[in-house]
Amino acid sequence: MKTKTLLVALALAAAPLIHAAPLSESTVTEIIKDVNLLPTGTATASPAKMNDLVKAPDRVRTGAESRTELTAPDNTITRIGANTVFSFESAGRVLNLESGSLLFHSPKGAGGGTIKSGGASAAVLGTTIIAAATVDGGFKVIVLEGNAKVTLPNGKSMTLKAGQMVYVLPGGVGFSGVLNINLGKLVAGSLLLNGFSHSLLRCR
Repeated sequence: MKTKTLLVALALAAAPLIHAAPLSESTVTEIIKDVNLLPTGTATASPAKMNDLVKAPDRVRTGAESRTELTAPDNTITRIGANTVFSFESAGRVLNLESGSLLFHSPKGAGGGTIKSGGASAAVLGTTIIAAATVDGGFKVIVLEGNAKVTLPNGKSMTLKAGQMVYVLPGGVGFSGVLNINLGKLVAGSLLLNGFSHSLLRCR
């Protein structure tokens, strides 16, 4: 069956991705519990170590209750949640989320990036978001800072601001509607924000 392509565009007032430096590698800057690197062409995983360089298309895999942080040369930060498989692409600023969740923080002027998960993709410019693949094939986006516009291939779109979330339904057939969340409660309880050596959000 032909796979439908879902495009979720999160557009903010920032420099276009075309002018941004590639995001194809990052350094491991924090490790919490079980984090492994899977080099391309091998099924054998090796435990990640501090300051390891993760390059496209090698994958990062986390275990239960495990997390890691990757920091790029331009200070773009990717935090990977538990039970997640993740990799960079070799061209552009593309992050592949095979399963699980991640937090993406791109400093102002860094150019953002594009997050792909299955048949979905989220283009992010200069903001902080959490992205998570859902078990039914959908896609969830939560905006922690800034504003975002989420657009489907059929042209339908929704604008989100900090403290809002949207589910893109399986197959990209529509939205759940914009949901308001308790941002303070999320920030206080999220393992993608807590337990690391430094804070990412200005509001904290």
